[in-house]
Amino acid sequence: MSEGLKCEIVKDLLPSYIEKLTNDVTNEAVESHMKECKECKQLLEDMKQGEVKINEEEKKEINYLKKVKHRTWYVAGIGVLITAVVVMCLFVWRVFEHGFTVSPASTQYNVKLEDNVLTFSGEILEPSMAYTRATFDEQDGEIRISVYEAPSSILNSSNKFTASYRLKGKVDTVYFEDLIIYKGEPVSKKVAEVYNTKHKYIGEMPANSKVAGALGIHGELGNYLNSLQTTTEPYGWTLEFQEPVEAYKEQIFNERMKAYACVLLAMIDNLNTVSWTYECNGTLVTQYISTKEASEYAGQNVKEASMDIVQLQNLMRTLDLF
Repeated sequence: MSEGLKCEIVKDLLPSYIEKLTNDVTNEAVESHMKECKECKQLLEDMKQGEVKINEEEKKEINYLKKVKHRTWYVAGIGVLITAVVVMCLFVWRVFEHGFTVSPASTQYNVKLEDNVLTFSGEILEPSMAYTRATFDEQDGEIRISVYEAPSSILNSSNKFTASYRLKGKVDTVYFEDLIIYKGEPVSKKVAEVYNTKHKYIGEMPANSKVAGALGIHGELGNYLNSLQTTTEPYGWTLEFQEPVEAYKEQIFNERMKAYACVLLAMIDNLNTVSWTYECNGTLVTQYISTKEASEYAGQNVKEASMDIVQLQNLMRTLDLF
């Protein structure tokens, strides 16, 4: 072998030579050595073959990873799609099929108990809502009814409803949500709403307003301001009407207000007197009624009437308040 690079040096240079990192002078020296040294030439060939194999393995690994990645995205996409479909189905079921409970105030209803079958019928007052179903829960001689509504759609389009339920035992009282609608006899919606406003103290003006609101005093007799006398007994409530009352309507106005006053006295435990003022023919008029006078006017003890919803219904029926 002629003078040139030694095998040890060539072997050290081969990795850089293969990667084409050596300069022309070094390349010429290495190639000159290869022509005369079979061992180094074979080593070069082996190293080149190993690089090809490594590159092929890397390609296979990259291709595999790409396939895994594509498969992962595919599975993830299917999962997202299935989740979206399930959520949408649950939403449609919850909103359009299952529905939401209806407030009694948002309905007109009738109840009938005959031959041990309770029939509850009526309609939902909101025109954009439709009836979906009704449930009956019977426990301890009571039944509680819930009615459900949903936005009107092809699934449910009618706001009218009729639902029947066969009693399992003796039932005394039927509730529609928190309203008693039957107790030995059907109970008027207005009576039920008034009954739920019963409270103890005249000093609670928001509670007082609920009684007057359930009775509908403002709607029939007009706007009024409130004045309470809660310093000493007898405790009183004065309604100061803001619009003048025409003379030919004065008697009817006072009869209606007297009837309302009887129920106010019934529904507020410590209320002893109700007064009301109004202007008629340019004169301020004040009217007054006590618990005793109200009981005489109604023909029954007004305080006892609030103890039972049937008694309250009898009182309001006598006073022509529903």
